[in-house]
Amino acid sequence: MNKLILKKSFAGKGELSLIDNLIKNMRLSSTTFKLSVYLLILVLYLISFLFKLNFGMYIFSMPFLLYLPGALIIETFPILKFNSGKFGKLSLIILYSFCIVAVLGLLVQNYYGFDTDLQVLSIAVFNIIMFLICIFLVRNKWWRHANIKYKTIFYEISWRDLIPLIIMAGAIFVTIYLNPIAQDADNYLSLLKQSIVSNFNNLTSRYIFISFIELYIKSSQANIYIIFRNIYIILFFSQTLIFYDYLKKNFSSNLIISLLYLSLLTPSVIITELNIIRPQVVILSLTLPTIILSLESVKTNNLHMSIATLGISIIAMKFHELSIILLIVALGAIMINIARLIIIEKKKIWKNVLLFIIIIYPYCKIFNSSIILGKTVPLAIYAISFFTKINWRWWFINNYTTIDGFNLGWTGFNILLYYLYNGALLLTLLVSLYLFILVKKIRIGLYFVLPFIYFIIFFSFAEIIPRLGLYFLPNRAWVHLMLVSVVILALLVELIEKHKTNIKYLPMVLIILPMIGLVGSIYVANNNINQVYKEELPVANFIRYHLSNNSVIISSQDNYTLVNLYGTKHYGRIDPDKIINKNEFSQLIQEELQNLSQEKIIIIKPKTIQINETLINDQIIERKENISPQVTQLYEATYKNNNPVYFLYSFRKLKGFNTKREYKKTIIDQKNVDTYGSFGYEIIYSDENAILYRIQ
Repeated sequence: MNKLILKKSFAGKGELSLIDNLIKNMRLSSTTFKLSVYLLILVLYLISFLFKLNFGMYIFSMPFLLYLPGALIIETFPILKFNSGKFGKLSLIILYSFCIVAVLGLLVQNYYGFDTDLQVLSIAVFNIIMFLICIFLVRNKWWRHANIKYKTIFYEISWRDLIPLIIMAGAIFVTIYLNPIAQDADNYLSLLKQSIVSNFNNLTSRYIFISFIELYIKSSQANIYIIFRNIYIILFFSQTLIFYDYLKKNFSSNLIISLLYLSLLTPSVIITELNIIRPQVVILSLTLPTIILSLESVKTNNLHMSIATLGISIIAMKFHELSIILLIVALGAIMINIARLIIIEKKKIWKNVLLFIIIIYPYCKIFNSSIILGKTVPLAIYAISFFTKINWRWWFINNYTTIDGFNLGWTGFNILLYYLYNGALLLTLLVSLYLFILVKKIRIGLYFVLPFIYFIIFFSFAEIIPRLGLYFLPNRAWVHLMLVSVVILALLVELIEKHKTNIKYLPMVLIILPMIGLVGSIYVANNNINQVYKEELPVANFIRYHLSNNSVIISSQDNYTLVNLYGTKHYGRIDPDKIINKNEFSQLIQEELQNLSQEKIIIIKPKTIQINETLINDQIIERKENISPQVTQLYEATYKNNNPVYFLYSFRKLKGFNTKREYKKTIIDQKNVDTYGSFGYEIIYSDENAILYRIQ
């Protein structure tokens, strides 16, 4: 703003060229200062890493891994800022850094495994190369002139912008405080620890989820539980800034900007799902940048933006195969842009097509996208065959079994809580605004198609396909559905504002809904934990520090994480399906001990055969078979005759949210809450949250 005023004040004096040169020099000085800071970060981290200064590695690992690579990329190629403002630029820097580190880490790990300093050094080499390229290009007049149009969009930043950001960060922090323990969702924490010990990643389709955390642990020398617990949550928060940036560019009212941003708190499911650390969190983190960059690429006719978004979605597919939906959105943006260039603008696009191939090919090659996409063919065939046998039922929520075999039905009053938790109020608001737009005959832009594609796919998973009898975790689909719903809400309000139409009570609604959602998030975060509550840590610490290392802890509840990961002892599980007596209990214990006394060989990577055939005139002239070795792991027996055996029961697990659901009853063994105390075993530890008996 001051630059513009300065230029105008001198324009009448014939000094415009002088001011232009002054501004260019100021910009060059600013770039030099930033590059100096980047170099300082790089040097300080490398010194810490090479001399094994753990404190320095811990302090500088975050800017080294999650800021420096992306910052150098944007400084070198300003086009990749994509007309973002200050908040969007920061979000993109972190996003690019995350993707670059993930790719480099994956490449090095494929050849050298986990246990190597080359993973970290490869990122350092990348930063050094980008720094040197940037030093050369930033002094190059042609390059500066070519990139002068790619400026960061200016908008005023004030202390008011901190309020919604602090509220969002505070909401996430509160749920972490209430639930500070790294939950072993779907066994990922165990896989991470096993990967570090065995120097082998067991995952196939979600390979980078484990490898990225392991790389960050190695780079920072931080506690494994802290990194596993928080790194993806930090990524999610940073990517909400790109949404805030979009709002800053398209709305003039600070109040509306803040309320629309805080609408992310309206569905409690979004914040509470962040506390369950699994690959799904990565999809949530990459959804906002993918959706927003895609729709902005269509709004601004920017094909390059949609091509970069496609690259991000391909990387996301190696975190979780469900990211194929992000890829569909990115491809949709590319198709719309190319169609506009060919049909409307009638431009030759061979340069853009060539750029697209250059960018997409390495991604596809690295991540074996053809294999991932190939898996969708049999799924599509299955879906087609399934839909030929439709058995529609209007109500399914009270009783359904997922593909994992769990009955996740909600009954009675809990059904209302299920829909409130998942964001029914936000959907109601969306429908109301859409009907209002229809009545006012306001035209909706083509860019609405992209978030709507994402919306309709997950709405189908949540509410349509289950009514046909197919349950792909409809409860988890809601979090994705709600995330894109907030974006659609912003687009609808944007349309209404552009047509200068006022909705009297909209600000009040936008205030009330996030408040309700925040209260729900806090309640659920404190009461909806499957594995370890913070109140159970005392018994976990007692098991860890007061029992011998060869102790075996058996439980009738899902206490693997508590015993094995936090208590560092051997774990066994019995599954009583009724109220049992002492003889039945002893029999179940002995059967489990017998099971634990056996050595087991687990197949980690099945033997696969890849056949390559060369055809000429439909005749096979060459056939090659590549057989990958079968990787197995031996698990030694965890119980021998002289091992002390204990029995653990947690009362805290009985007090969780929605404990009346069938699969919760199995996890918490609610039937035998008063049974085990009558058997006469010695009590080793007891408090209001858990009790530990000595069995033998």
